[in-house]
Amino acid sequence: MTEEIDAIELFYKALEELKADPSEKINPNRIAQKAGRSNSNIYKKTSRHIQLQRDIKAAQEIRDKDLKIEKLEAEIRKLTRQLTNAKKKVEELQNKEPEVVDNKVWIEKLTEMYRMSDNLITKNKSLQQQLIDINPDAVMEIEHVDRETGEIISFTRK
Repeated sequence: MTEEIDAIELFYKALEELKADPSEKINPNRIAQKAGRSNSNIYKKTSRHIQLQRDIKAAQEIRDKDLKIEKLEAEIRKLTRQLTNAKKKVEELQNKEPEVVDNKVWIEKLTEMYRMSDNLITKNKSLQQQLIDINPDAVMEIEHVDRETGEIISFTRK
């Protein structure tokens, strides 16, 4: 019986080491490998082994959730940069000295810029909502456009 208890302690120690390293995958095979034991020992039917299996599954779910949050945050940062660049281009076009150019060309260019901006805003909001669905406590900067003035109003959601 003490050998079984020692094995479980080794598994828990390995689980804690894997939890401490965000780059490590958490699964029964990796825990058994780290503990220097066979993974079949994890699947015994004792109450302590069953609890170990539950703890491993919970740690896996948390790690998977954390990875998904990281990916979504990276995508949001990328889209935010693209949106900022698109806004700068629109502002540059608006501030440029008017040249003698066919109005149709300018309208096409502006329409394309606004279309790109709208697409980026929509995708950014969608990703923000996905992040909030995964982690409701996420702090997000939210933008709202006043339809009457066109002013962009930003605030932070906590």
